[in-house]
Amino acid sequence: SPSRAWMRGLLDRGGMFDLYRHFHPTERAAYTHWNQKSGAREANVGARLDYILVSDTTIWKDCEILTDVGGSDHCPVTAVLGAFSARPAGQL
Repeated sequence: SPSRAWMRGLLDRGGMFDLYRHFHPTERAAYTHWNQKSGAREANVGARLDYILVSDTTIWKDCEILTDVGGSDHCPVTAVLGAFSARPAGQL
C-alpha cells in the first residue's frame, strides 16, 4: 500500500528505526488501532498506526504496545531507556 511504502522509505532512507520492531522482530498482529464500531479490538483485527521512531537503538532497553489500556481506538506505545552513566545525587 502507499502508506507502507512511505513508511518503508522513511525507515530505509531516513536513518530511523521502528523501536518496537527492533525489539520484537517476529511479533505478528501487533496493532495499536482498532475500529471501535465493529468490535475489532476484541478480535484483534487492527492496524499499527502508532510508532516510536529513533535514530539510535543502543540506548533503549525495550518498547511495548500496551494493548490492555482501553478508553480509545488507539493504545499507548512505550519505550524504556537503558542504563546510562549519571552523577550520583548531590554531586556537581
